[in-house]
Amino acid sequence: MFLTAVTLYIMFDFSNPHWYYSLIAGVVLVVGTIIGYGVSERHVAKNGLPDLGPTATHEEEPLDQQQR
Repeated sequence: MFLTAVTLYIMFDFSNPHWYYSLIAGVVLVVGTIIGYGVSERHVAKNGLPDLGPTATHEEEPLDQQQR
């Protein structure tokens, strides 16, 4: 909540002569976040969540403490 208030204050700081740059950047970031969320949500709905299991590609047994 606090960060939202600070962000809004920065975006609408009319004492800065170039306040509209902050406003435009904020709008672009919010729209980009919403679009990215929608794309990822559709991807997960279509393909499911990614497998985050072990990333080893071979079937070797791990080395013993003495072999390391």
